[in-house]
Amino acid sequence: MKTRYQIIDTTLREGEQAPGVFLTAEQKRLIIGGLVGTGISEVELGIAAPLAPCQASLVRFCREHYPSLQLSLWSRCLAEDIEQAAVAAVDTVSLSIPVSDLLLATKLGRNRGWAEQTACDAIHRVRELGLSAAIGFEDATRADRAFLLELSSRVEEAGAWRIRLADTVGIVSPLAMAGLVGELKRDSMTRKLPFTPITISGWRLPMPWRHLMPAPPGWMQRCSGSGSDAAAHDSKKWSVIWRWCVMSPNCLSPVWSSWQMKSPQ
Repeated sequence: MKTRYQIIDTTLREGEQAPGVFLTAEQKRLIIGGLVGTGISEVELGIAAPLAPCQASLVRFCREHYPSLQLSLWSRCLAEDIEQAAVAAVDTVSLSIPVSDLLLATKLGRNRGWAEQTACDAIHRVRELGLSAAIGFEDATRADRAFLLELSSRVEEAGAWRIRLADTVGIVSPLAMAGLVGELKRDSMTRKLPFTPITISGWRLPMPWRHLMPAPPGWMQRCSGSGSDAAAHDSKKWSVIWRWCVMSPNCLSPVWSSWQMKSPQ
């Protein structure tokens, strides 16, 4: 039986965040074409923000030339950013929220209660607009473990179908991250949400690279935007993504890896 792989690529956002990197619209279209040609299933096109209106034109280009490609935008948990993602008409809004006490206090002057409420409110707004909601936990490896587990449960209940655990400052080892993912897996299983590992992916400027694991069929099916809320909840899939940042020996850009785990239907 032929093995099926599913890959999400974030080069158009994370790649362009590297110092000195700027991609023109034409370059982005060429990159998208190359990614589709290698079998990429979802492309994160960039950042959802009023100052980034070109995302809508990229979406139109992809819908016309690559209709089966899943499209997403990274977004802060801000109403205006979420609205911009809706205008662009992507499939998934990849929200982001700091989760460590240190980052919450120093970056935003906020606390855990604010993070939990803001994340859930943003997810609800995304779903109200008919889009799928994913969320990334910024600085997850320095967050209080009990809070991380509680927040994971809350955002899943709110309707998030994918969770990203970001090792923002690059402090965790692969074994330590595996332990964190395992703990989240065990916690999820107590809530009867079994996990299946599906993908390890990454990129490095100037050339992308990938390490893959097989994915179960049908995992890319959307869980919101059609049917009743109850039906969408029943078909929901949940995931954990590991992002591990190290420095490339060949250039000054970071290397990112992602470990995704999703539950089957």
